[in-house]
Amino acid sequence: MVYAAVPQGSPEDRMSADVFSLHLADAPDALQRVLAICHRKQCDVVGVSFHAGDRHRHARLELSVQAGSRAPELASRLGGLVDVLDVSQAYRARPDGGRS
Repeated sequence: MVYAAVPQGSPEDRMSADVFSLHLADAPDALQRVLAICHRKQCDVVGVSFHAGDRHRHARLELSVQAGSRAPELASRLGGLVDVLDVSQAYRARPDGGRS
């Protein structure tokens, strides 16, 4: 059986991506928890850049999602995760590669 996600929101929301920057604790399942929240909130993940932490710095994650009007709620939920030390919305990427 094949399931397909039905895009929600306005055409502009579906074409642009919200980019979040997160600092994570060095928990082995921190990345999976973040991605599970995105899935639960029906936000399509379109890009991930993960840099593992070490003894000098925390892990860092740059997450691009198509969240549209759900972006503020997603940021709040991500910030509430026990493994997330800090979350900020870095920018909104446009389909032409620009930022807004």
